[in-house]
Formats: sequence, C-alpha cells, structure tokens
Amino acid sequence: MRTILTDDHWTILEPLVAKAKLFVGGVPPRLPDRMFFEAILYWARTGIPWRDLPSEFGRWDAVYNRFGRWV
Repeated sequence: MRTILTDDHWTILEPLVAKAKLFVGGVPPRLPDRMFFEAILYWARTGIPWRDLPSEFGRWDAVYNRFGRWV
C-alpha cells in the first residue's frame, strides 16, 4: 500500500504527536504512531467502515479504540 504521509510530513508531525501524548503508561500499542496516522488518513480518505481497514494496519478495533482515545 502506498503511504499518505511522506517522510518530510512525519518529520514535522512526530514531535507534535509525542508532545500530545498525555499518558505514557500501560502497554505500548503494537501499531507505531506513524502507521496509526496512516490508518486514520486511509479511513478518512476512503470513507470505508472501520472493519474494512486493510490488515496491514493491524486489528481494526485496535485502531478504532486508539482513535477514540485520541479524540
């Protein structure tokens, strides 16, 4: 799958994402932050149901729940 975020975009976003994380305890997510944002952008761009996210993003419900925590 083609990525949406370029390396230049992620270089700008990565420190902002790290700063936005309020809680750093618990088990770290399996999906790296960049892939999580790729999943959200893919979902927003295509308008597909959460359950139809490609498997390369991991379990759809993990992405969905993580998105809910971020919102």
